[in-house]
Amino acid sequence: MQRTDFVKDVPDDVWAVFEPILPPVVWKGNGRKPKGNRQCFHALL
Repeated sequence: MQRTDFVKDVPDDVWAVFEPILPPVVWKGNGRKPKGNRQCFHALL
C-alpha cells in the first residue's frame, strides 16, 4: 500500500511540535517490530 493521501510524510515543522509529547517506541522482542511514531502520526492524519 502506498501513502498517497496528502503528503508523503509529516512535515518537519508539524513533527517538531508533536514529537516531544509522544511516548518512545519500545519493543521487547515479542511479535512484529512496532512502527515509528512518525509513521503512526501520519496514519492518524
